[in-house]
Amino acid sequence: MLLTFLRSYQKKIGILLSYGLTIFSISSCVYHNPEQDQTLEEALLRSDNSIELDDLSSNEEEAPEEEEKNNPALPLGERLGIVQEIPVPEIELQPEEILAAAEAHESQGFQEADFSLDLDQYADYPIVKKWIKYYTTTGRKTLQIHFDRGHFYKPILSKLLRQQGLPGEIYYQALIESGFSPSAVSTAKAVGVWQFISETAKRYGLRIDNYIDERKDPIRSTLAAASYLNDLKNVFNSWLLAMAAYNTGESRVMNLIVRYKTRNYWALSEQTKFPKETANYIPKIVATYIIDKNPKKYGFTTPNTAQMPELIAIALPSPVRIDDVSTLTGIPVSSIKKFNPHLRSNTTPSYLDTYRLWFEKSHTQEELISKLEDLTVLPRESVGPGYYLIRRGDTLAHIAKKFGLSVKTLKLMNGIKSNRIVTGTKLLVSSTIKHKDKNGPGYFKYTVKKGDNLFSLAKKYGTSIKYLLQINALKSPSIYVGQKIKIGKI
Repeated sequence: MLLTFLRSYQKKIGILLSYGLTIFSISSCVYHNPEQDQTLEEALLRSDNSIELDDLSSNEEEAPEEEEKNNPALPLGERLGIVQEIPVPEIELQPEEILAAAEAHESQGFQEADFSLDLDQYADYPIVKKWIKYYTTTGRKTLQIHFDRGHFYKPILSKLLRQQGLPGEIYYQALIESGFSPSAVSTAKAVGVWQFISETAKRYGLRIDNYIDERKDPIRSTLAAASYLNDLKNVFNSWLLAMAAYNTGESRVMNLIVRYKTRNYWALSEQTKFPKETANYIPKIVATYIIDKNPKKYGFTTPNTAQMPELIAIALPSPVRIDDVSTLTGIPVSSIKKFNPHLRSNTTPSYLDTYRLWFEKSHTQEELISKLEDLTVLPRESVGPGYYLIRRGDTLAHIAKKFGLSVKTLKLMNGIKSNRIVTGTKLLVSSTIKHKDKNGPGYFKYTVKKGDNLFSLAKKYGTSIKYLLQINALKSPSIYVGQKIKIGKI
């Protein structure tokens, strides 16, 4: 029966794997944009021409009309442009509402099995016992740190997972992924609690640019991970296989299913069909779950530190300075960034009309909105001298032409290799919007790469070795890889 099913859907499965579950993410992404609804057939037609990330993740809001902003009859929050109510999508639900939504799921007839993996049944598996032994000996100190760190996030992450219809035990998947460190970065450049690589993160609605990296937001990234895992569960009809695919990639898991004609994770794992990391991935999750159920039995201490407080999300007008938010509300910058670890700069994104930040619920919405009445909204073009803010529809060729540069030069100046650019990020274009030094001429900064020398750089940029020596105050023409030098014309 399995073979017949796979043959009948071979073409559709191939399409799904080719586009990395993009079609599923269109319908179930937590940042779903209702204005971009499309049928499966429309999605397939569009996929032939590639689906832009902006089409999947854009959740920009309309700016308030100018006359509404200045209407004294409107509530303060509406005049200021601060959104008091937390709208759809569910990413913006307050934590207590998330729990209520999860309870509503159960009251509407959902079985408890929908929210449990029943991991206890695997406690006696030899490979699980192996990892329990490791974590209670060699790995004890590290696991205790991870338990302690996870204790801060556990209530909210568990609620989020259950609200999205996932088994609560998947909380321990995040423990294995990152040890609950929002700033964790892997060798493969996966980031955050759920270790998203850039491509998958953007596919599931997380923004990554010079202003923010939402992979580091435990709340937003948990909902994105839940959406991804739900999609994988829909494909493989098994939570264990979905979790394995999260680790090793959906195409590899599907290939193993087709080749060995089984959807049993343990059968595939015990036959060493998975890579070693993936074969140990689920057993590690089971082992940490079992230990955490009865920490005293295994010699672990129960964390007694504070847990994440209830939060509210307020959509501030954007761009604004975090320092200004701190000054007006009296909340230290460190506290704001503690609950918004995804902030990469001192300003919210300049390409959005509003951006939601998390605040402790001990500060009421009315109180915060009142204090933020005098919040200064920065000019939309405030991205720094010598930079250009990429807009929808821009291409490298268009930007290069606008500033009198070649595409090759523009790439070199920004250290990029492909022609792909992302709306809302900025490009250095300072060979035209020029920096000034004490001698007056314009230049741009260049990072020396392998094979570079002053002769080749002078030839490439139409200048002279003598001039490069002069503006860089170099006593010899020797340069080294990684060195930042000024390049300009006489």
